[in-house]
Amino acid sequence: MSNAKQTTGAASGSAEETKQDKAIIKVEDECRSILKRCRQLMAQQKFSEAYFLADEVIIKAYENKLPGLKREGQLVQADCRQESEDGAEKPLPRA
Repeated sequence: MSNAKQTTGAASGSAEETKQDKAIIKVEDECRSILKRCRQLMAQQKFSEAYFLADEVIIKAYENKLPGLKREGQLVQADCRQESEDGAEKPLPRA
């Protein structure tokens, strides 16, 4: 009887993990989509828009403990800052 309880417990834990995994995958997909849009904006010389969109990625990545995506967002912001300082637009804020 205790085996049945353990199995049930493991199954519900597994279902919970799957639900969390799906949620994280959804956030990762959203972040990657936003980063793609940031790169498109940068190609169009719209660095301030790209900078603030990258901020969204950083926040979502931080909230969901996704350090790789957080770093990608920070790199996009750094690129935007560099380009704006090179005279393309008014300088963007430093982090």
